[in-house]
Amino acid sequence: MIEHIACAVRGQDEECPAKESSVLVCQECGSREIQMMAWVDPNTLEYVSSIDADADDQWCDACQEHVWFCLLEEFGDNLDAWWLAVDFPKMERITGLSAANYLANDGGQAFLDACNAWWKTIDYERKRAIWMENDESRAE
Repeated sequence: MIEHIACAVRGQDEECPAKESSVLVCQECGSREIQMMAWVDPNTLEYVSSIDADADDQWCDACQEHVWFCLLEEFGDNLDAWWLAVDFPKMERITGLSAANYLANDGGQAFLDACNAWWKTIDYERKRAIWMENDESRAE
């Protein structure tokens, strides 16, 4: 993470691409639009160090508040866990699939398999958007 920040400060993003496994996101909403404080030499624009880990030094543009960060992979796992807990009516609404079109004698497993296969085909940002639109715990 530190090296990626240093590359960004030096304007070398193309030379220092973020590895997907090390990408940080907002722990609250999963957004990649995050910032953290760092010490930078104003004469050389060289990254010196980051501020000690404190949520007050980390910001999410999407949430518009100070937050903690987590790995994108970790947040993606949370999205997958949320999906597994979604009920059939919500899965039908989200996927456009209908449970009535699948075998009824398997307890809905064929429908669930189709919905899970659909979920696996969509990218992180689409999963995040679906979660944000449909997770009741996010309602204010």
